[in-house]
Order: sequence, then C-alpha cells, then structure tokens
Amino acid sequence: MAEIDDGQLAEFKRAAAILKELSADNATGIELKKLMKKKWPTWSDPELDALEVVTKAEEKIGKRADDSVAELKTMLQSVIDERKKEKEDSTVEAFKKRLDKVRDDYGYTEEGVNKILEVMKDRGIQNPEDAAIIFEKNQPAPVAEHKPYTTRMAFVRPDGKDDQSYKDLMTDPEQWAVDEMYASLREGKQ
Repeated sequence: MAEIDDGQLAEFKRAAAILKELSADNATGIELKKLMKKKWPTWSDPELDALEVVTKAEEKIGKRADDSVAELKTMLQSVIDERKKEKEDSTVEAFKKRLDKVRDDYGYTEEGVNKILEVMKDRGIQNPEDAAIIFEKNQPAPVAEHKPYTTRMAFVRPDGKDDQSYKDLMTDPEQWAVDEMYASLREGKQ
C-alpha cells in the first residue's frame, strides 16, 4: 500500500468533509449527484434514479394537464360562443317581433318600417314603439280638403258645417219630409 504524508492526509480529509457536507445538504446534494452521474454515466444512486423517474412522470403529467386545460378552454370558449350566439339570436328575434307588432299596429309599409329604424338609429332609441310615436309626431298633419260638393245631397254647406235643413232631418225625418214636400209644391206654383 502506498504511503501518504500528513499533508496529503489532511487534504483528503478536508475533501472528504466537503464532499460529505455537499452531499448531505438538500440544496446541493442532488446537484452533486447529477454532476457525478454526468461524469460517470455508469454510476448509480437510488435517490437520483428515483428522482429521474419522478421527474419524467411529472413532465408527462404536466403535458397531459396542459393539453387537458387547453382542450377544456377550447370547449368552454365554444360553449360561451354558442350561448352568446343564442342570446343574440333571441334578442334579434324579439326585436323583429316588436318591429312586426309596430308595423301591424300602425299599418306601416316596408318604407315606413325603414323610417322607424332610421329614427331609432339617429336618436339612439332601442324601443321600436317609442320610435313609432316620435315618427308619427314628426309627420305633418293631414290637410283637410274642401270639397266643392258633398255626397249627402245639399244638406252640408261647402264650408263643411251642417245647415238647418239637415238638422231638421236628423231631428224628425217625417216632419222634415212633409215640410220639404210643401216647400216643393210652393216652388212649383210660383
């Protein structure tokens, strides 16, 4: 056996103490074992081997979890988009029904409905009923036509007011007929 002097023995003892301290430390022990495995690939340590197995399993599980999370996010977004579309469709359908009701109630044509939509857009109104009221209010009042004649014989004067003969007819039709007959006979004798 080769002999070593006291200086070399002290140096080996210090190296052994450092190696023992590094391997016993939780922070550096695993890293030291990894370095040893890197230097001597055939060297085996049960703790390091177990750590490698656990690390690989964690990576697989992490990848699966990431894939599952991504898939769940995609599915969730799909459901959210579908619900959003259903809500938009029901809102649009409800609006169409309200607009159709306004069309039926007011008797609007397609042009009238388009004007209601313009009023809604211009004024920021969301309710078609309110827009119809505003639209109706902004329309010019119809001008009364003065007819040169009437369909009710000569009982209504051209200014549209009832005359006395018409009032008599409405009050007592039999007496009016007798009075008119006598008036015609008198006119005929003249």
